[in-house]
Amino acid sequence: MKRLLLPTALGLAALAITSCATTNLVQVWRDPNYSPAPVKRVFVVAVIPYAQDRRFFENAIAESLTKKGFEVATSSGIVPPDQSDNDKIVAYVKEMGVDLVVVLRFVTAYGAWYGATDINVYAAKTNSEWPVWSGTSSTVNFDTSQEAAASVAASLLYRLINAHILVR
Repeated sequence: MKRLLLPTALGLAALAITSCATTNLVQVWRDPNYSPAPVKRVFVVAVIPYAQDRRFFENAIAESLTKKGFEVATSSGIVPPDQSDNDKIVAYVKEMGVDLVVVLRFVTAYGAWYGATDINVYAAKTNSEWPVWSGTSSTVNFDTSQEAAASVAASLLYRLINAHILVR
C-alpha cells in the first residue's frame, strides 16, 4: 500500500499543477442589436509585438475556426509578419467577401506564459467601426505562447458560438 501512495500523490500533484493552465474570458460584451447572419469567411488579425507570437495566435484561431467549417485567412498570410498594412488588409477583406474580422490585441504579458488580450469581432460587411462582440481574456500558467494561443482560440470559439456570432 505504501508503494502506491507516493506515485499516486506525485501523479495527483502533477495533475493539479497542469490543470491550473487556463484561459478565461473575464469580460464579455455582445452588441444587443446585432442580428446573426450566416458566416462563411473569417479574417484574423493579432496585434502582437513579436512576429512569431502573432503567427501562433492567428494560426491557432484560424485552425479552430477551420475545424468548424469556416474559411479563414490571417493577416500574417497577407502582410509579412514584421509589417502592418491596413490598406492591404481592408482591401483583402472587401475583395474576399469576409463576413467577420477577429482582432486580438495584447494588453499585458508576463513571462512564460501569463497574459491578457482584448478580442474584438467586427461584422465586416456592415462597415461599422464598432464590434459586434468583445472580450478580454486572462491566460495563465502555460509553458509556451503556442499553448497559450491554442487555449485562447478554444475559449474564443466556444464563446462566439454560444453568443450566436459564429452561425452557419
